[in-house]
Amino acid sequence: RNAYRALLRRAPDAGGLAHHVQQLHRDEVSKVQLLASIRGSEEGRARSVKVRGLRAAVLVRSMRRIPLLGPLLEMLFYFARMPTIVRNIERQEIHLFRRERELRGILDTLAIAAEGSLNAAATMLNAAADDLARQQHDKAARSTVERLGRQLAGLLGEVWRLRSDVDTRPSTDEVARLAEAVHAAAAMLDEARARAAERLAGVEQVVDEAQARATIERRAAAERAEADAAAMGAAIERLAAVEQAKADASEVRAALERLDAVKANEQAVATLFADTFTRERLEAIMGEGGNGLDDFYVAFEERFRGPREDIKRLMAVHLPAVQAAGAGGRLKPVLDIGCGRGEWLEVLGEAGLTARGVDLNGAMARQCRERGLDVTEGDAIAYLREQPEGSFGAVTAMHVIEHLTFERLVELFDEAHRALAPGGVVIFETPNPENLQVGSCNFWYDPTHLRPIPPLAAQFIAQERGFARAEIMRLHPYPLDDHPQSGDTELRDRMVRLLYGPQDYAIVAWKG
Repeated sequence: RNAYRALLRRAPDAGGLAHHVQQLHRDEVSKVQLLASIRGSEEGRARSVKVRGLRAAVLVRSMRRIPLLGPLLEMLFYFARMPTIVRNIERQEIHLFRRERELRGILDTLAIAAEGSLNAAATMLNAAADDLARQQHDKAARSTVERLGRQLAGLLGEVWRLRSDVDTRPSTDEVARLAEAVHAAAAMLDEARARAAERLAGVEQVVDEAQARATIERRAAAERAEADAAAMGAAIERLAAVEQAKADASEVRAALERLDAVKANEQAVATLFADTFTRERLEAIMGEGGNGLDDFYVAFEERFRGPREDIKRLMAVHLPAVQAAGAGGRLKPVLDIGCGRGEWLEVLGEAGLTARGVDLNGAMARQCRERGLDVTEGDAIAYLREQPEGSFGAVTAMHVIEHLTFERLVELFDEAHRALAPGGVVIFETPNPENLQVGSCNFWYDPTHLRPIPPLAAQFIAQERGFARAEIMRLHPYPLDDHPQSGDTELRDRMVRLLYGPQDYAIVAWKG
């Protein structure tokens, strides 16, 4: 067992242990050979435990089989190891002396403990005998005490005899007798305690009865106090319900006021459209061949999209995905479809990435080129179709897909997938109809929007058209200052999620 633990770092299995023990009993192998067998096994070699002198001992064992020379070599080997053998014998003697000294200490401790216990028992029995004599109890009780006293005296004598014999080497029987004496003393102490407990029983009964009466009185008082507390709690709950109802009513009024503001804004937009799209204005646009509509859309972007710096700050959230795809180099540039005023192209350029754009609006394309941006005027899908396969590291479209029919949307995903290099990414950002204010009102500010696209639908289209992975990235929730701050927690959370949640989302999809 020690060889297994030392060489293999585990306990022996039953089969291995039985096999090796049988070999030793039959004298088929020596202990040295057995150690060498375990150390040389596959598991022993894996553990690599070093055993000093093992190879030499195995070699000597092997050489013993050589006629004449073997016994002579073995004699020389043992003669060489004689100093080590003598040193080991000396160490063994020191170890045995220490063990004997420890045993003597244990016996001293047991004797002292037994003496203390027996003296305590003697004191208790003497007190009990005096008490019985004073109170003139029956003869049987006094005889019991006297008998215990005699037994105790005998045990004390035994303890003293054993202590006097400790100076000699103790035997196992003597240690056992000392232990039995200690147990007997403990038994007599238990018997004395039992008789003392009988005397206390009457007093304890009186005390228990008094405690029972006090408990009944306390319980009655507690029940009265509990009834009063319940009445007070009910009143407090009714008051809290009234206060909560007031808070809910205030929150509902605030929500209605915000919805009125949204409605007023919607009315203002409708008035703007009514003033802009007069019959004369439409005829002028048609007569100009569509350029008037391009200029109108530029004005619309300036009115409703927001300042350029704010838009650039919001779009910068997409930079990590573009960089993770390895896009923006000379061989794998970024293509921005429907680049509009060019804010996203500027963000990419400021990050040191190569990017170009395409937009159907001629006025916006001219403005981008005036800013030094690489922008082509034309249809985005047609432009993609003309590019070689794997031309781009990323294809992006910010608020474009909501302008497309379903057939054109699927075609855009297909052409973007073809034009992307392996590992490339598409990022299509669009209004989020999960937000009720966006889906019911804000989405329709732009008269060129066709229909909102739910996030899960866009994700399904990306996966269906061959993209290896597609994720939904929800963006731009309303500021926390606009959120309701009071009212029922569940109702408030639902209101925040439906009315103040992310206003936009992006489909981020990777080509395998």
